[in-house]
Amino acid sequence: MEEIRLNNVPAVRIAAKLIKQGPNTVLMDCEGDEVWFPKKHVQIEEDGTMLIEEWLYNAKVRKGEL
Repeated sequence: MEEIRLNNVPAVRIAAKLIKQGPNTVLMDCEGDEVWFPKKHVQIEEDGTMLIEEWLYNAKVRKGEL
């Protein structure tokens, strides 16, 4: 399997829908939970997914912020 990278660091792809954008942040619906992410650490894809740097995923998503 190909390693996913974003901004030259490991990343993961998750299902997410854009709700709102600020100047430096995006509010995403991640499986029914609304979470703010810094734009510089994510990439919103057209297929309803988002690439997120792995460290941020571990901090916000895996550790229970969702």
